[in-house]
Amino acid sequence: MNGHKLILVRESSGNRHYLADESVRCGTTLELQAVRYKYNNATDEERQILIDSWVSVRYEASLAGRAPENVRITLYTNVGGHLAVVEYWESMRFRWPRKDGD
Repeated sequence: MNGHKLILVRESSGNRHYLADESVRCGTTLELQAVRYKYNNATDEERQILIDSWVSVRYEASLAGRAPENVRITLYTNVGGHLAVVEYWESMRFRWPRKDGD
């Protein structure tokens, strides 16, 4: 299953991200879809392949009063007991956390 892109929407109250048609608020836990990289020797290119593995991240963003190109997303996760900051890329895919039984 592939995740979804974060969609930035300009509303009367300001900018807001949406994931799968639900608004995302700062501090929300999302799941980031993992990727692996495949290198093609013939073309000397590397590409991302989405895999069915997910990492929990905390979403934070600077949205207020910003033009879309100036919106900043920061993702936080725990790696081996250490807080890690992940740079957001447009190619990232997310999903809402799974509930027990999903």
